[in-house]
Amino acid sequence: MSDEPASARPDPGGPLAVFEGWFATAGKFAAVTTAILYGVLRQANAFFYAPLGVKPEEVGLGRADILAQSVTGLVIVLAETLVLGVVILGVGYFYGLLFRGPRRGAGGRRGVPERAPGEPPGAAPRGRTSLDRIRSWGWFGSLIGALAAVGLVSPFVPAAVTDPLFTVITMGLVIGAVVSKVRADLMAGRVHRLRRTAAVLFAVATVFVLAIVSLQGWLDGRAVRDGQVRHAVFGGGAELQLSSWGADAATVTWIGGGASPPELAGPTCFLYLGRADGVVVLFDPRTRRSIRVPGGDVVVSVDTTVANGQIACR
Repeated sequence: MSDEPASARPDPGGPLAVFEGWFATAGKFAAVTTAILYGVLRQANAFFYAPLGVKPEEVGLGRADILAQSVTGLVIVLAETLVLGVVILGVGYFYGLLFRGPRRGAGGRRGVPERAPGEPPGAAPRGRTSLDRIRSWGWFGSLIGALAAVGLVSPFVPAAVTDPLFTVITMGLVIGAVVSKVRADLMAGRVHRLRRTAAVLFAVATVFVLAIVSLQGWLDGRAVRDGQVRHAVFGGGAELQLSSWGADAATVTWIGGGASPPELAGPTCFLYLGRADGVVVLFDPRTRRSIRVPGGDVVVSVDTTVANGQIACR
């Protein structure tokens, strides 16, 4: 047993112990999140390729490809969804500020009227009037007044002036309501409530985004089966890629020795799905069958003029 005082012995954890714990937790969370994300995206790709009779691996989509081609778009859409969720919460907090009942009175019970400033002690306390409540709003009342003023002058002022003002004031009310709610919870020591709200919001937004991606994969696969060009992009032509699947209009020319396969003997327009291990995977919208040919025996010319959602072969 050491005779060295406890205060003189070095701390086995040290000041970095807390950060090391955080990093370890973050690493485990990232690993679990990556596994779940890959599983959902892999299934979304399967939804797309299943109606075409193809597996994602047959067109060169492995784990790294699916994640690399999806993460940027998913993060952006998730951020937009979180912002929308915060706006929805802000609207709820806004209506809470606007229509909340009387504040707690001296007895600590909601609904007990407060004594107005200047009233004699013996006078019965009167309820808070609407004017008293508006005066207590501060910045909130100012923005409400500004919003009412914009509404009053809108018939006489061009919409190009009033519409931006209305949007800015409304967003100011929503953001201010969120800030007031967060500040009130922090001042009251209700940090756990904020954490719970943030966790629920993040979980709901994540599930919503992944569900949308899976649904889009299912819909896009059936659209390609009907002959349309489809890509995993958000908002049609927004070019924000959500995942790795896709089908392009392409002209296929046989350059191999001998006669071309029966599948390529007719029209030369196909939907190009991808290639892997030297095999080109095509889809024929006329027969609704997938075709696999050696990559060295064909020349595939992708037609980039056919936009997402248009018919590939006319």
